[in-house]
Amino acid sequence: MHLIKIHTTGSTNDDLKKLIRQTDVAPFTCIWAIHQTKGRGQMGNTWESESGKNLTFSFLLRFSTMSIQQQFDLNKLIALTLHEWLNGYYPHFKIKWANDIMADHRKIAGILIENILKGQYITHSVVGIGLNVNQTDFQHLPNATSLKNLTGNVFDLETLLRAFLQLMNEKIEKFNERDFNKIHVNYLENLLGFQEERVFTLPNNSTIQGKIINVNPEGKLVIQTQDLKIHAFGLQEIKFEY
Repeated sequence: MHLIKIHTTGSTNDDLKKLIRQTDVAPFTCIWAIHQTKGRGQMGNTWESESGKNLTFSFLLRFSTMSIQQQFDLNKLIALTLHEWLNGYYPHFKIKWANDIMADHRKIAGILIENILKGQYITHSVVGIGLNVNQTDFQHLPNATSLKNLTGNVFDLETLLRAFLQLMNEKIEKFNERDFNKIHVNYLENLLGFQEERVFTLPNNSTIQGKIINVNPEGKLVIQTQDLKIHAFGLQEIKFEY
């Protein structure tokens, strides 16, 4: 593990991708920014974080035989690892599809994975994570929370980061054994709203009612509506409240 600590940057994902283009970067090289000004989430959303209070970092994974068909399996593993690690501090977390981490219906962490492809294989994955740690005021983010808000404790950021990266390294080694079915079952078990009746909003602001019954290999959310029909939706095709 090689940890690069910087004070201020736009995006640690962009910094790590730039570094990959310039040199041969070892697996689990991590860029950690005390202050990130242009953090990104899924679908182009921004990640807002108070300087010096939270963890905003990106790390590199490298693969030799990872098929592009396994992209969402990797997504599930990373979300599950972050979920498992956080549960050691506060055992009430859920994964919100596709890979946000929630506690008591409030968001504490987000993940952005950018894969670098060669033909039909993933050669590198740049994994960016934003985790709310010691920030307590979320005036402009009413649905956000932090480890300090949940536990009342103040955390050392570097100690947290190193502990997570160590666990992630262990999980990636086991992931290479390709036990994808076990990962999928575990992901569904910890998925917010799984097998629960909910109201979902479509892009035209109409709504449907149903329950999440699966997430397919492409990462689409599979919903069974009240008329027992099955529908699969991508990230920009549906949303639901916490």
